[in-house]
Amino acid sequence: MAVMPKGKVLTKSRRFTTAIILASLAGPLGAQSVAIYSEFQRIDPFGKVVPVDRSDYPREILSPELARNAHSSFHIAVQVPPNTSYFLYAGSNPAHVIETRLFKEEFTKVDAGWYPDALAPVRHPAFGVIPDAAAGIPGQTTRCYLLDIWVPPDAAVQRVRIEVLLKVGVWYIAPMEVRIVEARVPQHERSYAMREALPGVEERSDSAAMECVAGYVMGGPQTWVGGEANIRDIIRRDAEQDMAIARLHGQVPLPLFLLAEDGIVQWWMQTPAFHWSGPEWYLRMRDWIYRNP
Repeated sequence: MAVMPKGKVLTKSRRFTTAIILASLAGPLGAQSVAIYSEFQRIDPFGKVVPVDRSDYPREILSPELARNAHSSFHIAVQVPPNTSYFLYAGSNPAHVIETRLFKEEFTKVDAGWYPDALAPVRHPAFGVIPDAAAGIPGQTTRCYLLDIWVPPDAAVQRVRIEVLLKVGVWYIAPMEVRIVEARVPQHERSYAMREALPGVEERSDSAAMECVAGYVMGGPQTWVGGEANIRDIIRRDAEQDMAIARLHGQVPLPLFLLAEDGIVQWWMQTPAFHWSGPEWYLRMRDWIYRNP
């Protein structure tokens, strides 16, 4: 085992690098793990995707594209043995290109089980223990967080490595290399006074984005209702950003061309293809918007 020379002090960047090295030496995950999911894959307190968000082919989050002047969000699921405490940290390399925030996801009981929804901001590194005494969920094995990434409007087009680190005695890592692309959300003012009704917690995660999509397809005005109180707020916020880019360039995203012709969003939401694909169909549309300015 390497020993640091006496009198040496690790800088912040060195500490981060050391953590990554330790993570790579930690070996295979056992009873503890940390994983990253898209914003459309909500995770229950037992480590499973909630029933309405499941799909046959979930997307593996390895190298997502991020627009500039925009937020992007991801779910983090932490699993450790019962009554084990941990620290959770999210860092980036190079540093200071993007900003990261962590929110703890609070669970709500619905007919289909426990769904994460309400968000509570937490500081880096986040401290936790499973089960969460405040939640009071029998048999809980998983605690969930929302990772919110902000890309400034003047950020250079580049790749940024993000490491979500879980410390349980040793470090465990969930890596992700985000790609900052040319697409930029136009400047706007968000209104927190006028809030439109969000779908229910038990509805599919993409339901929170569909009002934005329908408004764009049918030629409605851009809305910026704001809000970061829950996961549905975040999904709605991110969809508003995507539709703003599409409006800026007069795009009709390919997955929506039939909707643009028929003007019927609800009909499409009832088709078997829509339900088979799962809520992550939206990510394919987002990719198209970002790549075709």
